[in-house]
Amino acid sequence: MKRISYLVLLFTVFVFFGCSETVNIEIPENYEKANITGITVYNTSGTSISSKVTITDSAQEVVVVLGTSYDLTKLKVSLTVSPGSTVIQPLGTGYLDFSNPRTVTIVSPGGSVKNEWNIQIKNP
Repeated sequence: MKRISYLVLLFTVFVFFGCSETVNIEIPENYEKANITGITVYNTSGTSISSKVTITDSAQEVVVVLGTSYDLTKLKVSLTVSPGSTVIQPLGTGYLDFSNPRTVTIVSPGGSVKNEWNIQIKNP
């Protein structure tokens, strides 16, 4: 019985001290991007209404020109961002007013790049 108790104690000490090492993970620089790579715009009936989308990385700007006229005060958008990136200033899940440009913040996977993107949606 003492032998089993000793083995259990030894195993517990091994697990406790063996798992306390801090691991630093470096993310490759070419992966540290915080870009918008795609956008889809929906009307109030849930239909995709995106027509012409222009994404300019250097200006951190997205311009969407709709195919026909829609009420810009009731639109929903879905963004696609660089792999591993996070949207920290989200646009929400409901319908929003895009009669004026909106800003969204994207952060790279390692947090070293933080970009503010302007999203503008226009009627034709």
